[in-house]
Amino acid sequence: MIRTTLLSVVLLGAGCFVDAAKVPSHQAFSGPEAQKVRPVSFAVVGSTRSLAYGAKAEPKAPRQLIEDVRTQVSVRGIDAVILTGGFVRRSTADEWSRFGKRWSDLLASERPSDNKARVPVLALPGASERLGDKRLVGFGAAFPGATQDIGLDRVASWGATDLSVDGTTWRLLFADTHRRALGSRWQEQLFWLPKAVSEGSYDRLLVFMPEPRITLAKGATMNRDGAAVELIEIIEEYAGLDKLTAVISGGPSTNELYLPTGSFGEAYLVAGNAGLSGPTLLRAGPADDAGFKDLGLEPGFDLALMRELDLLADAEQVPQSIVDKARARGSWETYTPRYDGDAFPVQGWWIVTLHGQALTLTYRARRADGTFHDVHTLGRGGRGGWKAISE
Repeated sequence: MIRTTLLSVVLLGAGCFVDAAKVPSHQAFSGPEAQKVRPVSFAVVGSTRSLAYGAKAEPKAPRQLIEDVRTQVSVRGIDAVILTGGFVRRSTADEWSRFGKRWSDLLASERPSDNKARVPVLALPGASERLGDKRLVGFGAAFPGATQDIGLDRVASWGATDLSVDGTTWRLLFADTHRRALGSRWQEQLFWLPKAVSEGSYDRLLVFMPEPRITLAKGATMNRDGAAVELIEIIEEYAGLDKLTAVISGGPSTNELYLPTGSFGEAYLVAGNAGLSGPTLLRAGPADDAGFKDLGLEPGFDLALMRELDLLADAEQVPQSIVDKARARGSWETYTPRYDGDAFPVQGWWIVTLHGQALTLTYRARRADGTFHDVHTLGRGGRGGWKAISE
């Protein structure tokens, strides 16, 4: 088994102004704790930071989402939270302290709490976690754990861990897509990656990245700097046939799901919006930059979003023009169908469950009244392809 390695970095970087001693630390989810004969579930959560840097409190939606995650952790027995980036606005001790308070009743940490059922966490460093802190000192202090030492008092922002789940070994691999920010460390990651996916024995592979290979969010960049495709091509070459099952990323403030190579290929999931205002999301569009032709949202997920939008329209909470825009009809007949980000932001979070060789991806959407509901589940067993399990 590969030793658990978390996305954390050295706390002694010259030129960094984050006081690591003032950053509250959180308990990391690790392999030995995850040897289960029952399903293992993760809450995968996108950005919950405030809208702008400053002292203002976060908006209602992220607070509501964190509370919903906490409820579902208790109800469903979720084992850990995975954060896909964008959980602070900038890496300062004050921002990390706000983060700690925001999550204090859910994430296991050094901060006191009356909740004895708090869960550990894994996290991906997004662009905002690097602002003013290129060595990720604050991130490393917030999420300490077993790390992969790459020498010279540095620690890699990539890693892997194996989980034994009901007789099946799942390898969780965290890869860093921030090519420019990594500088020379990008080549170090490429050197490490083939061994990370080829050594040892495992059955299924889940990959986590802070930026997406595929996104149809307006204004977002898919496969930035070619990083995601390069990493995935190496993974596919060295991992072995059919082991790569899903690629989960953060990035744009949307939630998206794709099956670019069909029901027997890997799923691509974007978990970027945990309650912030989001961009408009196209229902289909070109994906040449990601190495594919035209793509559309996974049909069941797309249908679930359309049902949610129709509910709003029936309740007269959105104008009919927003539905016309989504269905490309009326005055929008010649346009690509899209979900308007101002009127219908695709907000929510995901539950990723492993059970033997089976994997399910469940999307919990935020509705206008601040409540959350399971609206779509996509699953894949040990045999066969992906199937929608939504009611």
